[in-house]
Amino acid sequence: FLAREEGEGASRRIWRYFPLPADARGEGPFFQPLSPAAPPAGVCTSLGQMLLLWDPGEPHKPEGEWWLRQDALERYLRGEVVEAVRARSERDESAGLYLPESRLGIGHDAGKRTVVEGMLYEVEYIRPLDGVGLDVEVQGLEGWPQTGTLSGGGESRAARFRQVPADPLPQPPRPLPKRFKVYLATPTYFARGWAPADWERFFEGDVRLVTAAVNRYQSAGGFDLAQDPRHARAHKPARRYVPAGSVYFFEAQGDTWLKTDTLSDDPAPIGWGQVLIGTWQPAMAARER
Repeated sequence: FLAREEGEGASRRIWRYFPLPADARGEGPFFQPLSPAAPPAGVCTSLGQMLLLWDPGEPHKPEGEWWLRQDALERYLRGEVVEAVRARSERDESAGLYLPESRLGIGHDAGKRTVVEGMLYEVEYIRPLDGVGLDVEVQGLEGWPQTGTLSGGGESRAARFRQVPADPLPQPPRPLPKRFKVYLATPTYFARGWAPADWERFFEGDVRLVTAAVNRYQSAGGFDLAQDPRHARAHKPARRYVPAGSVYFFEAQGDTWLKTDTLSDDPAPIGWGQVLIGTWQPAMAARER
C-alpha cells in the first residue's frame, strides 16, 4: 500500500492511502459517493435488472489522481463527504504524495553493443515525497533485520526499509449489511474480466450484484527468476486485472458473510483482492432533463 508518515511526537504514525473509489462524485478535494438508482422512465439498457449510478449534477471528471487516507476512506464507505489528497505535485513539494519525473532513453542493440538510430523513448517515473513509501506485509522471514536497505523496482534501485507493527485492514462485519458495497483495496484478477465466474464462492448466503463502478483494467505480468532467462517459461504472460478503487454494490437476503479474506480468482497469496466493506442507500430515480 502507498503510505505516509504523519504527525509530530507521540502522535506520529504511518497512514495508508488508497485510490479514490470509482463511485466518487466531486471535483476535488471533496468527494461523496454516488448511490444506485433505477433508470428513469423511457431509458432502457442492456444491464437487465442492474441499477445505475446516477450523478444528479453536470457530467464532469475530477482532474488528476486523488487518494484517500484510510480514516477518510472508512468514513466515505459509511456515506460521508470526505477530503482527498492529490497524488501528483507538479511544483509544490509540500503538497501531494509524489513528484512526476520523466526520463529520456535510447534503444540499444545488445549484439552490436551500439545504440539504435531513431529509437528514442520517454518513460515517466514517480519520486515519492518526504515521508512517503510503501507499506508491505511479509510472512515467513524470521530473523529479518529491523532496518536496512534492499533493491526494488525494475531498475533495482536502493531503498531503505524498517519494520513496523502490523496494522490489519478492518475486518468485514458479520453478518454483512443488507445493502453493502465492496471496495477493492488492491487489484484483483477475475475469470470474467470485471467479475468472477461465480460470486457464490466468496459469499455465504444469498447476495445479488446490484451494480458496479469499475475503473480501466491494469495489465500485469512478471518474470520467473527461478527459470533460465533465455527460456520462454521465464516470462509470465500478462493478464488484465481489475484495479484498486473499483466498487461492487450488493443486496443481501438474510444473514450473509464473506467466506474468504480476499476476492480473487488468482490463488497466489500476494495480496490480490483485499477489500473493505461499506454501506449504500438507493437514490431516487433520475429525472429526465
